[in-house]
Amino acid sequence: MSEPIYAIPYYRVSTSKQEESGLSLEGQQRAVAALCEEKGWEVYQEFVDIESGKGSRTKFRTQVLAALDLAKELDPNGKGRAVLIVYKLDRLGRNVHFLTGVRDSGVQMYIMEMPNVSRLEFNIRAVVAEEEVEQISKRTIFALDVLKQKGVPLGTHNKKVYAGVQKCQERSRKWLASLRPILERYLKADFRVNDIVDALNESGVPTARGRYKWTRQNLYRVLNALDLKKRDFKKRQAKQAA
Repeated sequence: MSEPIYAIPYYRVSTSKQEESGLSLEGQQRAVAALCEEKGWEVYQEFVDIESGKGSRTKFRTQVLAALDLAKELDPNGKGRAVLIVYKLDRLGRNVHFLTGVRDSGVQMYIMEMPNVSRLEFNIRAVVAEEEVEQISKRTIFALDVLKQKGVPLGTHNKKVYAGVQKCQERSRKWLASLRPILERYLKADFRVNDIVDALNESGVPTARGRYKWTRQNLYRVLNALDLKKRDFKKRQAKQAA
């Protein structure tokens, strides 16, 4: 049986309304889910940023950086075991340096709007995306100035988008919290990592995506998220017993 290919979807939504263009969080998630089902890829973890794609603000988009780190962690040798999925190139960013850097980093990337993109076309699209952000900025400044002159209050946010992201984050927190006592019990019993994986699968404990197939990789990810690395856990237990 071949090893699974892990999909790492990355979604970016701005604070402006994007439902009409199909770029809402829900729209991107539906498209990615259909793709993964078609390809037979296993969604490992999703990442969501609510932020502008402007290059100068990339450092504030912590989730895109986390997604890239995870892809490298799961597939350090670039053998295609992990795929970073984005709906459109501009969802990843609108800065030529950043986009080409991701492309050349060794991370396998699947862009849904252009899955078979050539290197030349990628470069052209990246340049266009960067130019577009400048035009967006000019249009936004003009539109805000018009609204301000009309006395419309500014600074409101898309509550629907934030609610969707918060719902995903809350679901993830509850899932992790439910796993903590189970994993602590196994660690106290000095289970090895492979033993824990087998126990979780045999017990029918669902993964983050609601499936029942645990692997060493997703177990390590959960242990890190809960700060339950086996070595550190043993040290804390010994310190408490002293």
